[in-house]
Amino acid sequence: MIASVIHGKLVVSSFGEFMFKDDNFPEPIPLRNVASGNKTFAVLQRLIENGALRANTVLIIDEPESNQHPQWQLKLAETLVLIQRELGVRIFLTTHSTYFLRAIEVYSNQHELSNHCHYYLTQPVDDAENMYHIQNVDGKTKLIYHEFYMPYEEL
Repeated sequence: MIASVIHGKLVVSSFGEFMFKDDNFPEPIPLRNVASGNKTFAVLQRLIENGALRANTVLIIDEPESNQHPQWQLKLAETLVLIQRELGVRIFLTTHSTYFLRAIEVYSNQHELSNHCHYYLTQPVDDAENMYHIQNVDGKTKLIYHEFYMPYEEL
């Protein structure tokens, strides 16, 4: 699935630098010059190839949807769900994307993993600076969508 999105993979140059070898270009591209959306897929692909992702590995990803087209957000969400299903990786992630959140919900249901997914809403504590309340909203993800929608109300 990853190869169908990025059409290449991470390689290591003779100098030990990570490069992206795009199937459509003759020369590898330094990783620093690769779009960040591609980097996410390339790193996941490399971790899978190296066997770094296996049962009970913990993978923490902060906003994996950043710099991803909504269509790629869907692919990334399904990829993560399949990594959990096939490899038993425990994945913790944050998101600010309704596309991505919905995709995680749909794909986890399709792949019969919905009982392995937990959803949390983080909100600031009103009377405390830099303090946050974390609420489990399993079965109530509408609360998350509501929070995402509220800024539009200001418009």
